[in-house]
Amino acid sequence: MRLHSAKTTEYGTKRMMLVDNPQDEQYRGAVVCYAYFGERDGPSEGCHLYYGGPVEQVIEDLEEMTGRSRLSWTVIPDQLPGCADDWIAPVRIAQTERGEPIRGRWERFERGQWVRL
Repeated sequence: MRLHSAKTTEYGTKRMMLVDNPQDEQYRGAVVCYAYFGERDGPSEGCHLYYGGPVEQVIEDLEEMTGRSRLSWTVIPDQLPGCADDWIAPVRIAQTERGEPIRGRWERFERGQWVRL
């Protein structure tokens, strides 16, 4: 499950995403909390790992630490396999025709095909 929350203050919009079933094996067993500056979908500015508790506990902790209401969280679909968990849209690292990664470039899955961003 993934959850998304946006909070707008006098300093701009700050978004957070929680992922309780991360695709990356090194994060298994953790709830990953991604942080963003601004409203647009894109790669996160950073992440924090929460071990040992369910996503509901993380939401409670974030409400206490940041003032982000538990009612601000919206469930969003799990990411497609092989796509970056920290994007809302299905986005992956761009690939050559042979399937080799092109670092620093992204592709979004739109209308059944991969489109370079």
